[in-house]
Amino acid sequence: MEGAKGSSSGRPRAVARLRLTKTGHARFMSHLDLIRTVERAIRRAGLPVALTEGFHPHPRMSFSPALPVGVESECEIVDVDLRASPGADDVARSLEGVLPPGIDLVSCVMLPPGGPAPDSVVRAASYEVDFRLDDIGGGPEAIEGAIRGLVQADTVLVSRVTPKGVRELNLRPLVYDLRLEPGDGVACVYMLVAAGRGGHARPHDVARAIAMRAGLPPEARPARIARKELYVERDGRLYPLS
Repeated sequence: MEGAKGSSSGRPRAVARLRLTKTGHARFMSHLDLIRTVERAIRRAGLPVALTEGFHPHPRMSFSPALPVGVESECEIVDVDLRASPGADDVARSLEGVLPPGIDLVSCVMLPPGGPAPDSVVRAASYEVDFRLDDIGGGPEAIEGAIRGLVQADTVLVSRVTPKGVRELNLRPLVYDLRLEPGDGVACVYMLVAAGRGGHARPHDVARAIAMRAGLPPEARPARIARKELYVERDGRLYPLS
């Protein structure tokens, strides 16, 4: 979601790109709740933020693509337009102690103003999805076999509810990488999937497709889903958004 553009209270001179976590109880925040939380933190930090126009001005911020409620994240990206050009360390120090538990600042870099919003350039995202071994009758091998079958398939159909009704989507072209990784008491699935405005694969849909192929019961839901990284595309290759 991108803040309103146009005239603002002070011409932006710099952009602070914040990388935040969203873990613990914070993973149950909606995207709108996250926006409000970051806005309050920025105000409490006293940063020289540029404001939107109107009767109720807000800090000018741009966010990375929204997460489903309940999904953790290590890479919530927020661009904050500033009326001054403080150092990244100064911005980070200002935010110390004003962010709630689970919303932690991982890094801050300063960018020139006028760049594209994060959600307009993201093309892929990586996730970790954990299945409890107790829920898997065939053990990790069942998950590994399901992954192999999904990767080799040409079509993996999922149903999505849209304003125009229910439609089927072929998930397979949106899944770029899928593999089983070592885990402690869990089968940890790493996935790299399409994300952003050009098309996206929901991690829950991929997890559900794996669970069905592994023969897991319907109640065997992933114990944890976490977004690990966001990627942009340059010259046909994916690079982490930074």
